[in-house]
Amino acid sequence: MKIPTEQTPKLVKVTNIGKDTKPETLRDFFTFCGKIQDFEVEADGEHQKALIMFESSKAAKTAELLSNALVEDSHIQVEPYFEIPALTDEKAAPSPERLITDGDDDEKTTPGHDQDKKTVSNIMAELLSSGYALGDQVLAKGIEFDHQYGVRDTVQHYYDQIRHNLQQWDEQYHVSEKANEVEQRIGLQEKQKEVSEKAHEWLQNTPTGQKVSGLITQFSQQISDLHNEAKRLVSVRQNEAQSKPSGAAA
Repeated sequence: MKIPTEQTPKLVKVTNIGKDTKPETLRDFFTFCGKIQDFEVEADGEHQKALIMFESSKAAKTAELLSNALVEDSHIQVEPYFEIPALTDEKAAPSPERLITDGDDDEKTTPGHDQDKKTVSNIMAELLSSGYALGDQVLAKGIEFDHQYGVRDTVQHYYDQIRHNLQQWDEQYHVSEKANEVEQRIGLQEKQKEVSEKAHEWLQNTPTGQKVSGLITQFSQQISDLHNEAKRLVSVRQNEAQSKPSGAAA
C-alpha cells in the first residue's frame, strides 16, 4: 500500500492479528465499518499487522472503536495511522443525515450497503449477529460515540426501534425461547466469556479501563439491547432461510 503524503483520518493500522487469520477474514470483518479503498496485511513477528484505507473518516473511526474485538483467536488492536489532533465536536460530528438508520430493514444488515448511514451501535449489532465477540467494553465505546457525536433523537430512536422489533419478532417467532440455541449457533456464550475474562484485568487496572468500566454501567441497558438485537437478526435470517421453497436459490 502506498502511504498518503498528506495526513488523513481514513487510514488505520491493525495489530495483534492472529498469524493464521486469512486476509479475506479480516477484510470481511472491517467491511462492516464501511467501504474499503485499500488493504494490506503482512507478518509481524508471531502475529500479523494490517493497514486499511477506508473511503470515509467515519468508517475509520468505527474501526478504531472495534479495538480489542476478538477476530478468530486474537484480540485485535486498531488505531489511526496518523496522529491527527482531535477535531472539535462540531467538526467531528457526522451530520444528522449520515446517522439515519432504518431498524426495520433487515436486508441492510450485511456488508455491501452504505454503512455510513448507520450508527456505530447498529454496525456493532450486525457484527455480533455474524458471530464476532466484541465484548461489553467495545460496545460501550461505540454507544458513547453515538451519544457524543450522533443526533441524540436519532440514537434514541434506534434503541426504541430495537425494543419494538424484538417484541414483534418474539411474538411471531418466539425469539426468547430460541435465545440459547441462537447463542450456541454463533458462539456468543463461549466467545463473550473469553472476551470478558481477558478484559477484566484491563478494566480494573488502567485509567482507560476504569473509564470504560464506568461506561458499561452507564450504558448497561443499551448494551443489553445490542445483544438482543444480534439474537433477533440471527433469528430473522434463520426464519427467512426456513421459509424459502425447497431448491430455491440461496
